[in-house]
Amino acid sequence: MNNPQHARDFAGQSRGNIEGERPFGGLSDFGVQKLKCASPAHGPWLARKVLLVQGIMGEVAKSNQLAIMERTRKPALPYNILTPMPQTWTKIVLGLLMGCFGTSAAQYYVDPSGDDSNPGTQDKPWRTIQKAANAATAGDTVLVQPGTYDERVTLPRGRSGTAEAKITFLAAQPRTARVRGFCADANDHVRVEGFVITYDGPRWLGGGIWVDGSYWEIVNNKFLEVRGAAIQPTWQSGRVCSNIVVVGNYMLKCNKGIIASGYDWLVESNEVERLVYYVEDADYARFFGAGHVFRGNKFHGTLAEEIGDSHVDGFQTFDNNGNIALNILIEGNLVQGLFHQGIMLGNATPGAMSNIVVRNNIFANSASWGICAYGIDGLKVHNNVFAFIASSAIGFRAYGTGLPTVGEVMNNIFYEFRAAYWAEANCSLVARGNLLYTPGQIVDPKRYLGDLCNLDPLFVDAKSGDFRLRQGSPAIDAGVTLTGFAWDIYGTIRPQGARWDIGPYEFPINDVRLAPPEKLRVLVR
Repeated sequence: MNNPQHARDFAGQSRGNIEGERPFGGLSDFGVQKLKCASPAHGPWLARKVLLVQGIMGEVAKSNQLAIMERTRKPALPYNILTPMPQTWTKIVLGLLMGCFGTSAAQYYVDPSGDDSNPGTQDKPWRTIQKAANAATAGDTVLVQPGTYDERVTLPRGRSGTAEAKITFLAAQPRTARVRGFCADANDHVRVEGFVITYDGPRWLGGGIWVDGSYWEIVNNKFLEVRGAAIQPTWQSGRVCSNIVVVGNYMLKCNKGIIASGYDWLVESNEVERLVYYVEDADYARFFGAGHVFRGNKFHGTLAEEIGDSHVDGFQTFDNNGNIALNILIEGNLVQGLFHQGIMLGNATPGAMSNIVVRNNIFANSASWGICAYGIDGLKVHNNVFAFIASSAIGFRAYGTGLPTVGEVMNNIFYEFRAAYWAEANCSLVARGNLLYTPGQIVDPKRYLGDLCNLDPLFVDAKSGDFRLRQGSPAIDAGVTLTGFAWDIYGTIRPQGARWDIGPYEFPINDVRLAPPEKLRVLVR
């Protein structure tokens, strides 16, 4: 479709253009495994529910066959994005799994009442986690009893597990052992699970967990008042963090949530709540490198009075210092409450940033933008909701170097916005199958050919953040068929009806949803 009339939809901005579809490269993918549990009673349950557990990281697919990979992969842990997240499935799944893997090479015990002169056994535990870290080798598990440990655990340089035998640090009862974080030093195949982590130290070797190595699993931890990033990869020259799993963690009142760098991180089903400015700009997530997947995360709760001059973004990347962002998937996330950009992508370096896919997400209550993208080649924005956006929902832009942003905007719902989507001069986008609606205002349909304009999408309850579709919604069966994936934010197969629905939720067959009453009178006799 060629529509040179499509332009920015607010005064004083230059005209953009829409051009025909262009090919995009593939996304790298993870080999997600289901578990076979030793217990017959648990086997069927695990087969249905568990896709992300110890040993999840397989070899990463390096081909560019996007269609093949994406059609065979469904969201790993679909959940109700409208409900509180972290301690439901995580506790149950991880508790069951601990009984499924058998014993490791050695198991060391740490207890606040212990003594580091002890042998580290169950009846004679050590006092510090550091003592156990100094002793643990491949296959060993450090089991930490509830209590407060006023220490920051530093792993011995180069001490690593293996793919079959990780070094595991495990809180005996989830989120009852409090520690001042973990600091790696070229360590691979490490698992950290179930701790309460807080840290107020410097940036260097800082953060809640300083990741320096590959094949880490960071699972079901609570990060509290970390004055840097809850999860911080090393930036030491020559060191790369790859194949990192970050799943089921909860982060409260940290300066940043998760920073991913290197290659092939899986960041799934984490909750980051209420960012705080300490000494640096506050953001929910940043990413650099290639092959990262952000799926099913919940970012919310930040207060204006706690972020100072921070420019808060849901997801952010930039090309400073030679950074790249290639083959990134942002899927099924909720970014809600105070933020400035849902996604901020900044690039002026040719070839540094491409193939970024944003699909089945919800961006609600932005103080500024939904997505602001500079210099991205192959930005796909599919089946999202952009609601209550103070400025522009999506802008395809170019820095002074002129490196354009090129991509697609399809099957999205834009609800209460100042500007929907646009492209600066030299940038281009393919746009169709979107729905645009702002109560009390008229959107010019001539500027959005191929889209539905001025039709209420009939959300279940937009004001309370429930963006599912009600029966009769004009978004049902009104989207365009896309390739590369065929599911919604819940994992429901698309289409349920004759065609794809617009937005992140596919309306299920035989489902009737009515809006909650605005006024309800209860009469009691």
